[in-house]
This record gives sequence, structure tokens and C-alpha cells, in this order.
Amino acid sequence: MFFSLILGTLIHLLGLFISKCFFYLRIKGIVTNKRLFFLINPQLGYDIPTIIGTIVCLSAIGFEYLDYLPTSLSLPIIVLFGLLGFLLPIIVWKFNGKTIKFRGALLKSIDSLVFLPMVALCEEILWRLIFPFFILNQIFDSMAIVILFSSVGFILLHWSIRGVNVLAYMTLFTFFAWLSFLYAGIVGAAVFHIVHNLVIKAFRPVTRKTHLSSLPPASQTEW
Repeated sequence: MFFSLILGTLIHLLGLFISKCFFYLRIKGIVTNKRLFFLINPQLGYDIPTIIGTIVCLSAIGFEYLDYLPTSLSLPIIVLFGLLGFLLPIIVWKFNGKTIKFRGALLKSIDSLVFLPMVALCEEILWRLIFPFFILNQIFDSMAIVILFSSVGFILLHWSIRGVNVLAYMTLFTFFAWLSFLYAGIVGAAVFHIVHNLVIKAFRPVTRKTHLSSLPPASQTEW
């Protein structure tokens, strides 16, 4: 089982490398065929290996992960963490003096409707369940150390995707993701993460000057 868990984790991390390669091919203009250009999508290059890696891990642990589901789902708590996922980026953007623009049309894409929720769920399963409780727990006895290492890994993963500017925000996000997991299990963490990512997809923060003078560029702030 341990080997399969490591394999699934490596497949997930491979998505980071594939995404970087696809981004390089696009930005350098190496791919000119329109259909191939659509397929070589950096986001899908990360999403698909993440989904596959999660399936490999879940197939390895079987039904053991059910122990981390709340025995009785509390709808108010789930709604609370969903609301937290909605408010977190909005509050941070407002705190930084940004104007928030709605981009609802993007929610109609297959990425938003299918891959975005699936990948958010997969990341929570991997980084809040598989990696800490089925891998790190074999090495460390302290739960605090397990959570710390898992959190650092999750933050560094998104730092490598989005750059140093997201470190502070991802630290805050990871804190609330763990809080939702500890209080509402993997369901609460997944709801928090999915709602957060939908907000990131549907809205874009821009400076007042940019808001008044030109259309914003494509979002680079999805997690």
C-alpha cells in the first residue's frame, strides 16, 4: 500500500512538471496548431495527473479514508466553511485596495464546471488526508509535525506554480483549510476549497487605475 501511495503522490507532482512544460511550449510559440494548442493546456497538465494520482492513492487505502469523514455531517458547519471560502479572497482583495470585477462567463467552461471542483477535492484528499495520515504518519509520531510538513509541502507546491507573491496568501489559505478539515473532515475542507476556487475563477481583483482604463488580462490566481 505504501508504494502505491508514493506512486500516486509522484503522479500528482508530475502534473506540476507537465504544467510547466506546457506553459513553456505556449509562451515560446512552439505550438502553432490550434487544436494542439488547446490540448497543451498548462491547467489541464496539472489537473489530470492530480486526479489520476488521487485515484491511485484512494485505490490503495480502500475504505480506510472513510474514518476521516464526519460521522454526522452538520449542514450549518459545512455552510460556514463554504462561506469562509467565499469571503477569504474577497476580504484579502478589499484589504489590498482592489476593485473586484465579475467574470461569470468563465464559470460556463468545462474547466470550471468539471475540473476545478474535482481538482480542489483531490488536493484536499492528497494534502489533508493521504500525505499527512498515510505517509508522514509512518515517519513522525507528532501530529503537529505531520500537519506542519504537509502544510509546507502544499504551500511550496502553489509557490512553484504561482510564484513568491502567493506565499503569504497560501499560508493563510492552508490554515483555514486545515481548520475546516479538523472541524468538518474532508467534506468541510473540500467545500471550503471548491467555493474558494470558484470565487477566484468568477471574480478578478484589479487596481482602480486598471479598472478604469483597460480590460484585465487572463487570471493567474487560481489555486
